[in-house]
Amino acid sequence: MQIIPLAGSKTNVPSYLVVFEPGAEIPARQGPLQPEDACKDARDLRISTLENELLTEREYLQSIIEEQEETNEEMQSANEEIQSASEELQSINEEL
Repeated sequence: MQIIPLAGSKTNVPSYLVVFEPGAEIPARQGPLQPEDACKDARDLRISTLENELLTEREYLQSIIEEQEETNEEMQSANEEIQSASEELQSINEEL
């Protein structure tokens, strides 16, 4: 089984493609299903879902941090250019 995150979703809900591969059989349970087993399976599924959401959110936050760093660098560069132009204008003003 493969779980592939889908990018470009138009909603804020993460979407995944689940691919079941032939021949990947789940072994049959030995004995009847116990309520504890169902709770454990549900808990494991919830944990897995939360771990996937956490990973997705971490990746999203990392992309935001990278974009912010890039923007900060651009702003710093623009600020330096403005300071240089200001100094140049001040020098011209003093000459006049």
